[in-house]
Amino acid sequence: MTHELRHKRYGHTVEEWIALVPNELEYAEVSLWHIAVAGIEGFGLSGEALTDYMRRNIIALLDAGGVPARHVANAIHGRGWLPADYGSTPDEIADAVVAEWLGQGVQPNWHHWFVLASKCLKP
Repeated sequence: MTHELRHKRYGHTVEEWIALVPNELEYAEVSLWHIAVAGIEGFGLSGEALTDYMRRNIIALLDAGGVPARHVANAIHGRGWLPADYGSTPDEIADAVVAEWLGQGVQPNWHHWFVLASKCLKP
């Protein structure tokens, strides 16, 4: 029998957690920061395990209709979300977002968000 890793506060397995994250898209945006904190603090992940966890969360968000987006508040676009171009396939997008995140030293970044495409402003 193997011991499955569980979230320290909520008791979910990693697989259960990843399946739940996209449900938030219907109500709010999901930040890379929230995903990272759950992986680091909730599951105690680091290194390759954390990277894999992040990538799998991103794929789950994309599969649920989420898109990477940047928050804007300016005279040209108004206030809301603009899609961020990280590629055209889920694997391409996940790889690009993870590479950028890793390039920043694995620090949670408030600038990476996922929202439903319907919530994005037209560029």
